[in-house]
Amino acid sequence: MNSNANGPAASAPTVPDLKQVAGNGAKYIVACKLPNGLKLEMGKLGEDKYETFTLSPARRVIAQLATEDRPASFTEVPKAFMDAWMKKHSWHPAVRKRLLNVFDDLASAQAWAMDNSQNRTGFEALSTKDLPKGVTEVEDQMRKVRSGA
Repeated sequence: MNSNANGPAASAPTVPDLKQVAGNGAKYIVACKLPNGLKLEMGKLGEDKYETFTLSPARRVIAQLATEDRPASFTEVPKAFMDAWMKKHSWHPAVRKRLLNVFDDLASAQAWAMDNSQNRTGFEALSTKDLPKGVTEVEDQMRKVRSGA
């Protein structure tokens, strides 16, 4: 049992005061392969130590309809926050499947994204050439409605 002269050691790690540490300028580049991005949270909503960062989505909406899938998006996140989040969320599927990764510089993040550009996330758009059984394109359905079939 760990103890000191003042009594037993604390049983649970505390969340660092990220608002103070974030000001020191130390940041990571977080590469995210998730098409909708990811909201990272530490602490509890409404508490002073609550902090959140949103990772940019890898899928970018163009002209409100079309999308462009990129190998990954890149977001700057304070090192203290990201270290704490990764430690607490090492079980998260995005971490375990390496759909997000942490780098010290943008060049390394971009190299990782290109090296892993063929790795599937499971969130890819369906191919209209090989649709699953029972799924049809909207245009096909509209043609049937217009023709009265």
